[in-house]
Parts: sequence; structure tokens; C-alpha cells
Amino acid sequence: MDHQPTDSSPAFEPIDDIPLGHVRLVLERNSSFYLDIPLDVMRNLCLKPRKYLVYLGWCILGTEGKLTGRDGSELMELEGGLDDKGLYYYVTGTLEKTDLSQAIDLEVIKQSTVHSGTTDSHKTFADTLLQRDNCCVFTGLDKSLRLGMHIIPYARGSEWLRLIIANRPKYGEEVEDLVDIEDIRNGISENPNIRMAFDLRHLVILKTPNHVLTNMDVPQRAERRSAMPEDVAYPDNERYTLQWLVIPGVAELRYFADHNMDAAFKKETEEPKPSELLLHYNYGAAAVRHWGHGMGVLQERPNLPRPTGPVRTRKERSAAIRKRDRTQGEWDADDIVLFFWANTPAARERRRKEQEERTQYMEAWRQGVEPTAD
Repeated sequence: MDHQPTDSSPAFEPIDDIPLGHVRLVLERNSSFYLDIPLDVMRNLCLKPRKYLVYLGWCILGTEGKLTGRDGSELMELEGGLDDKGLYYYVTGTLEKTDLSQAIDLEVIKQSTVHSGTTDSHKTFADTLLQRDNCCVFTGLDKSLRLGMHIIPYARGSEWLRLIIANRPKYGEEVEDLVDIEDIRNGISENPNIRMAFDLRHLVILKTPNHVLTNMDVPQRAERRSAMPEDVAYPDNERYTLQWLVIPGVAELRYFADHNMDAAFKKETEEPKPSELLLHYNYGAAAVRHWGHGMGVLQERPNLPRPTGPVRTRKERSAAIRKRDRTQGEWDADDIVLFFWANTPAARERRRKEQEERTQYMEAWRQGVEPTAD
């Protein structure tokens, strides 16, 4: 039974420029930020296309929502299909939840992070992954020809990783100690071709079951071209599925990977699997990169509130200005997804409580009173 609309239903306006063979998913209320998704690509990714749109909204915005159609008359059941040139909205709840006038600027979020380096290790990242993977997890390619691949790019660094962890609901995953970009949960062993396509965000890894999709919502896994090594196996009751977000050519399918190949990991190991949270983040960023439009609207909000920072000396202010000038510019897909995750109601409430606790601590310190925990 379809659900009736709520007071938070978005404003619906006809959009006539949706390309043939695509659907449009509007991700921000009354906004020009949206995805134009090719239907021929989506058919290879998910057997439940409406649920897939909800999954994309959940990955990108970082908060739960529902799907509604062009006329806005009712929330949609998720078992049906999609219309060519169809317009759909990901509805997250009340206006307050998606009011970007209250958003914290991405540069402020990044600059407020505690700076520290990655932990030292006597082994390389790729060698560490072998304790869990033993070979390319999708093709079984011998470990001498595999590479260690980061889910969150190494160039982003551990600070960025910690921002992702801090600003996303965990849904039961234990990731509080995931603080290092070289952590095994931020990696997977791949052959060089898969790594190349993954770095370009042409290939992504879909982890199921997740908060939206089940294992059965994903097409049947592709058969491997060679026998799977005896010391690896597919995980029980979960899938790590390699998917193309672009239409691959014959050469890519032959030399890189088929559609929907599932990962197999080393037997008899207690090493943790790749982080679900990081895979969902990467999936959302890849979708924004290939299908996103109107991202500039997120950087053009007037009167954006910025938290007050400590008073700087003249020298410190000059250094801050130089740093700001170096970092200013167009956001990329990773910036967009982190921005949304860091501005969910839960993330804003967490920062408010942290600021309140810091203020109480400093006030107690000034008065010479030992702060007490609640």
C-alpha cells in the first residue's frame, strides 16, 4: 500500500531536459543538485531499480529517506520499475533535516580536524592485505601480480578517513578504532587493471546486505574464468560485488572484470573484511562523479554559518589565508559526499554536544572546579 505524503514533501516542478534512456533523482529539496542515471547501466547493477535509487540517496546524503515521483502525490512502493525520463525525489523528512542554510562549510569541517600522521608499520599495505585476501579477491590472480587498493584514496589521508567515520551512522559496524588510512579495513587486494578502473571510479564495490538492499536485490554473481583458489571462499550471507558505473567495452570486460563479480577472501582468518561504511561512501562519491549535476549550488549558499575559531596572531592569520587560498576551488565528488554526511541532523547534533562539553570544561577550569562527566 502506498504511503500518503507528509508535510515535508518536496516542491515538484516539471523538468523536461531529462535525457532519453535516463532517470533523474533529485537529492536536495528545491535544489538543482541531482543525478541523471542511465537505465542501461542501472539494469546491470540492481534487480530492484526503485530500491537502488533509495540506496544512492542514502549513500550520498548520509540519512534515511524514501522515494517519491514527479507529481508528489504519494511516497512510492519500492517493488516497481522506473519510467524512461522519469523524475524521482529522495525525501529525507522534515525541512529542517535538509535545510542547507544551517550547514557547516566543508572547509571549516576539514580545518577543525585534529592533525596527526598515519601509524607506522613494518609491512607494506599490500602485504598486510594478504593476511586476509591472499590474492586478487575477484579474479584469483596470483598474489605476485596483485596490488593493495585503498577504498578511501591514500592521497586523502587519515584525517579525511576519520571525518568520514565520525560523520556517518555506523549501523552496527565497529569502526571507532578505524583511524588510519592504511588500516586493512580501508583496502582490498586487486589486480592492476581492476585497481585502475576503481581509481577512476568506473568500478565500485557494492556491499550487501546493507540498510537498503539485500543480497537478492543484486544480480547473480558472475562465474569466474578460472578456478577459485582452494584457500579462499565467498563470505557466508554477504556479498562484496564489483560493479561498473559506466558501460564497459569488450576489452574492459575481457581484461578488467565482468559485471557483478563477487569477492572471495582467505579461509581461516580473523582479519576484518573491508569496511561497509567506507564502501558506501565510495559508492556514493562514484555516483556523484559520473551522474551528478548542479553541484555548484552547494558552494553558493549566502550567509553560511561558520563556527568561531580561536583568535590568531597576525602570523597565524597570514598562514591561514595562504592555506585557504591553496584549498579553494571546485569541490569533487568526495567533497560533496563528505559535506552531506557532515551536515545530517545527527552529525550536527554531535558537534553541538561536543562544543557544549568543551565550553563547560573550559568554564569549570576557569573557575577552578574539576569537570565531572555526566
